[in-house]
Amino acid sequence: MDENPNLSPRVTHQPTLLGGAENMKLLFDDTMTDTSDGRKMARRHADAWETLRLQTAQHAATVAHLAQLNVVISAQTGATEGQAQVTPIRTAAGDNLAAGAAPANRITDTTAAVAGGAIDSATAQATLNAVSVQLGELSSAVTGLAALVTQLVNNAKQTPA
Repeated sequence: MDENPNLSPRVTHQPTLLGGAENMKLLFDDTMTDTSDGRKMARRHADAWETLRLQTAQHAATVAHLAQLNVVISAQTGATEGQAQVTPIRTAAGDNLAAGAAPANRITDTTAAVAGGAIDSATAQATLNAVSVQLGELSSAVTGLAALVTQLVNNAKQTPA
């Protein structure tokens, strides 16, 4: 029998699990595929982190820009407020009150409006009744809340820390 130059001495066959040209090629291809996949995954991972860093930097720049805008707007508001000839309260309804166009006592004003026919008497009475009921309910609610707060404070004092 001729000896095979690819085999060790006194070995009649080369087991396929130990190597051989076909198995070595498969092992090499498998290793290269794993290496290539690993590089691709690492690249995708690095790209994702770079995208996140870029977004973070963009958001930081936006926040800084908005802060600068706020400073500019605040400075502008402060500067123009000092230049105002009339305070904002002295506009529209404020001018009417300052001129004495409406009496200080709104009950008198409302009574005069009812007497003059500007407001229907039934409407004024219904509004007065509704407000009285709501005022009573509000008073009861405030009393109940005061009792509840007292109870909570007492409970807090009794609860060990």
